[in-house]
Amino acid sequence: AQKERIEKKAVEKKEAAKDAKKKAEKKEREERLKHSDKDGTTIKDNDDTITITASSIEELLRKIQDASMEFLSDNTKSAAEKQIGQKFDFSV
Repeated sequence: AQKERIEKKAVEKKEAAKDAKKKAEKKEREERLKHSDKDGTTIKDNDDTITITASSIEELLRKIQDASMEFLSDNTKSAAEKQIGQKFDFSV
């Protein structure tokens, strides 16, 4: 009887951990959506791709520059990383 209770508790703990993980992922997704709705940029799940939408070319270029500056200001670079060039595809 005690072994069954222990097994039951272990299963409940695993389910609780799964639920907590799902809730955390959902909250993170919602935060990303809130952030993307503010300025018209969307960050994909892998965080390597940012989609920027704009109604005009000038607005698009401005948003691209703002996003690149935000990205650069959030990260610190090592000496090796500073030697590597930064490239942005401005094709429309």
